[in-house]
Amino acid sequence: MRSFVSSSSDSGRRVVALCRDRFGLSSSDVYKALKKKDIRIDGKKISSDMEVAEGQTVEVWLPDSAFGKESQPQAKKEKDYEVVYDSDRILIVNKAQGIAVHPGAGIKGSTLIDELRKDFACPDLALCHRLDMNTGGLLMCAKDKKTLEDALTLLKSDNAHKRYRALVLGVPTEGYEIRCFDGTVMNCLESYMEKAPDGRVYVHDNKTPKSQKAVTLYRVIDVYDSPAGPLSDIEVELVTGRTHQIRAQMAYIGCPVAGDGNYGKGQIMRQIKAPDGGKVRYQQLFATSLTFGKIDRSSRCSELSGRKFNADPDFAVKFTR
Repeated sequence: MRSFVSSSSDSGRRVVALCRDRFGLSSSDVYKALKKKDIRIDGKKISSDMEVAEGQTVEVWLPDSAFGKESQPQAKKEKDYEVVYDSDRILIVNKAQGIAVHPGAGIKGSTLIDELRKDFACPDLALCHRLDMNTGGLLMCAKDKKTLEDALTLLKSDNAHKRYRALVLGVPTEGYEIRCFDGTVMNCLESYMEKAPDGRVYVHDNKTPKSQKAVTLYRVIDVYDSPAGPLSDIEVELVTGRTHQIRAQMAYIGCPVAGDGNYGKGQIMRQIKAPDGGKVRYQQLFATSLTFGKIDRSSRCSELSGRKFNADPDFAVKFTR
C-alpha cells in the first residue's frame, strides 16, 4: 500500500492522474484498482475517478510489485501522448508527432487509439476528431457512445473552437480581416478543396463538382530568419475541417508549412534544418488550444463548459530573430 496527503496544487485534480503521477502507475493499473475499490480517500473506498481536495489522504491498496515502475516510467507512453484532462466521460491528450491516431491504409503497428484504450482500460474509447500522423497537439476522446455523440455535436457547433500553431515559409498576407469569438483579429481564407484518390488535396478559387468549401482563419504571431528565408509563426483557427486543410491552403497562397513533404517545395524545404543541423522530420504544425463556450447541462460534455485547454507547439526548426 502507498499513500499521500494532497497539497494545494493537487486540489481539483482527478485521483487517477494523481496516482499515476505520484507512483508511476499506468492509468490502466489505477482504473483496475478503482474497479476493485482498492483506492481510498480519507479511509473511504471509492470506485470512480473523483476529484481530490487539499489535505485529503489518498491510499492505493496494491501489492508492492505494482509500484515497481515508479522509478522507470514507460518512455514509449511518454513519447506518444501526455494526459491533459481525464474524467469519467472525456479524455484530452497532447499527442506526439509521428504516431497515427487510428488504423488505416498503410498504417502498421499500434495506433494512438489502440494505446489509449489499453492504458485506460476503456475498449469503448473513441476519437472525437482526428489529427494527421505528423501533426502533434490536443486530441479529444469520449469514453462511451453517448458522450461521443454529444462531443461530435459540440465540436461542430459555435461553442467549440480549435486552434493550431504552425511555422510557414514566408509571411502570409492573403485573406480579409475578421474578428473571432474572443476578439482576436485574423485573416480569413476561403477556397474550395478537392480530395484526389491518392489522398492529396487540391485547392481551387472557385467551386468545382467534387470540391467542398474550406474556411481558415490565421494571424501572424512572429517572423524569424532561416536559410530558406523568413519563417512565420502563425496561429490558425479552423472554421471547416477538410483533409489537410491548413497545409494545403497555406501552400496554395505560397506559404507552405515547414517540414511538409507533401505540399512544400522540396528544394526550398531542404534548406530548413532542425536545431541539430539535420533534416526536419515532421511538419511544424500543432493543435494548441481547445476552447469551449457555455454547454447545456443536458450534454454529457457539460463538464467542459467555459473551459480552455492549451498545449505549447514543440517546434523543431533552427531559426533566428
